[in-house]
Amino acid sequence: MAAALAATGLAAAGLVAAPAHAAPAKPPSCDPGYCFTVDVKLDRAPAVGQTATLTVGVTAKEDLPNATTIIELPETLRWVRPPAGLAHAPATIGRSPVYRASGTERARRGTPVRYQGIVTAVAPGPASIRVQARDGRPGPGSEGLAYLTIGEKSSIFGMPPDDRGPRAQAPATSGTWEDDTCVQGRVKHIRAEDGAVRGVPGIRVTAFDADGDGP
Repeated sequence: MAAALAATGLAAAGLVAAPAHAAPAKPPSCDPGYCFTVDVKLDRAPAVGQTATLTVGVTAKEDLPNATTIIELPETLRWVRPPAGLAHAPATIGRSPVYRASGTERARRGTPVRYQGIVTAVAPGPASIRVQARDGRPGPGSEGLAYLTIGEKSSIFGMPPDDRGPRAQAPATSGTWEDDTCVQGRVKHIRAEDGAVRGVPGIRVTAFDADGDGP
């Protein structure tokens, strides 16, 4: 009874502590699409009926409370053993079926998170394994790719060589622009050892004025 009266007296005096509220999570400071590094590797290029080990490494560039990793296999590949800790289910992108594994967890800056699973080739043709890492905000995620060409008897990383022989090179062309012009593009190469797709930092494009009036 005394305890109840004491509590009532404190409430009447306005001395009862208000319930604590958790501070809202701080939004990531990194730009969407640049918050992670993503590495995708296959230990072999499997032919139809063969298996390969797929290893995905995701490293956050800052602490992120809700880091989502999405791994998508094309219709020429299937999961034999999806990565532990990831939910998996078929999905569709446009009209193309994919076999998706995904999960969300807290990510620590600079601490790699590794996912490993077993895949099998079920049909010949091109195969692009796509991995996205997202921080929960709208906009693009960080991506990693591995590309291979699956065959009935053997497969290769990348695309098959062009056996049509050398092709005639088109002559260089020039154009005239009255205003500022911006040209954008992306050049990538596929690593022969594991099919990982990488950017090419050594490409330079130069635009210059070729008339006699100077630049």
